[in-house]
Amino acid sequence: MLFTGRDVRLHSSYERFLQNLIRDCWKFIGSPIWFKVRPRNKKKDE
Repeated sequence: MLFTGRDVRLHSSYERFLQNLIRDCWKFIGSPIWFKVRPRNKKKDE
């Protein structure tokens, strides 16, 4: 799960970049990686 500052969908090229980075760092070769993107909760006083 990825938390973002805005409620937007990731661009496909950026999502692919993140997937490849995770595969390289943690050796998840051939494993499917899916992202669930959620906006970060704002503080109550904002």
